[in-house]
Amino acid sequence: WGHWATGDTSHASTDWRADFMEPFCRMIASHSNTIAGVLCGHYHNRGWRVISDPVHSNALVDLQIANGLLFNHGANPGFTVLTYDRNTLALVQENTYSLDYTTWQGSLNAAAPWSLRFSQNQGLNLADLSVTNLMDAWAAMAGFGSQGAQYYNNEYTGGRLPLICTASNWPVYYNAIRWMLPRHFLENARP
Repeated sequence: WGHWATGDTSHASTDWRADFMEPFCRMIASHSNTIAGVLCGHYHNRGWRVISDPVHSNALVDLQIANGLLFNHGANPGFTVLTYDRNTLALVQENTYSLDYTTWQGSLNAAAPWSLRFSQNQGLNLADLSVTNLMDAWAAMAGFGSQGAQYYNNEYTGGRLPLICTASNWPVYYNAIRWMLPRHFLENARP
């Protein structure tokens, strides 16, 4: 994910390598009429991003990042279930099931209940996971006090410190959802 270098909003750091991401985004752009979504895993927290055309920054495809089994973020340990339309292959629904950290942590109880903790459809009020709907949801979550920002914060942190998003660091989290390439992040993100 992209973010400003500490104390310097004229430079972007990223976990994604630009020399990999530029060709990846070009490939997605050249096949955007075929690719319904991109699914990937992650070792600690789940989330979503928008993949854009690297030249024009047009939003193209939803990137769904399924969470892992580590317990260092709010939705973990957990797993994600994505539902798709069999006719169009379009992503329709996301549900994340996880163990409650305070109940599970330190427990050897194998019967600890897995429960639905998060759903993008419910939390962001989405009919489906189309890029159009996700972009509308993203635009609506610009303010830290918005329902979408609070949903993201709850999903990301599970209410545990020090992982919590704040009004001051929210622009980083918010813009990282939309702008994958450092150049796009710098051109569009505002502190």
